[in-house]
Amino acid sequence: MYAISLAILPALGLKPDYLIAGYLGADIFITLHYLPCFGAGMLAALFVMRNRTIRVPTTAVVLLLILSMAVPRYVHDDLALAIWGSLIIIASIANARFAAVLDGKILQYLGRISYSLYLVHLPVAWLTFFLLDDRLPLAVIAMVSLLASAIFATVLERCVERTGVQVGKVLLKRQNPPRERVQA
Repeated sequence: MYAISLAILPALGLKPDYLIAGYLGADIFITLHYLPCFGAGMLAALFVMRNRTIRVPTTAVVLLLILSMAVPRYVHDDLALAIWGSLIIIASIANARFAAVLDGKILQYLGRISYSLYLVHLPVAWLTFFLLDDRLPLAVIAMVSLLASAIFATVLERCVERTGVQVGKVLLKRQNPPRERVQA
């Protein structure tokens, strides 16, 4: 998306200096910084899924959710955020009511496109801001950006992610063909 933004903005008469100056360019590498946090969340989920006897009371889940609205504002330590995120993941798996809420269609859709949304939201936000800055109020630009990001993320998920999964399955089948059963 970064390369596409660098190609599109000059064609629209906009200087890509904003992208190179550090706003978007430096943020591309932030994913590497947060990989350990993502890993902690995956390990927490794996732990709870393997130990199905763990249960989290609904009151603890509600308290976690209320506190989760404040924690990112005041805690800037990556380890603390990784632990906090892991606790929320554990609660989402170990509490049946919370898991049922997360099984809703809208949240399932957002989960399905979340990685694509992560990839496209910043370039789309920059592009919509630069295209509409003097023409529309900021709130309208934000809504347009949100809608455009969801559309681009859906297309990316369907065309790239799903296709990649299908290609991976085909390659895996070719690499590991089914074995014939030996009759005894």
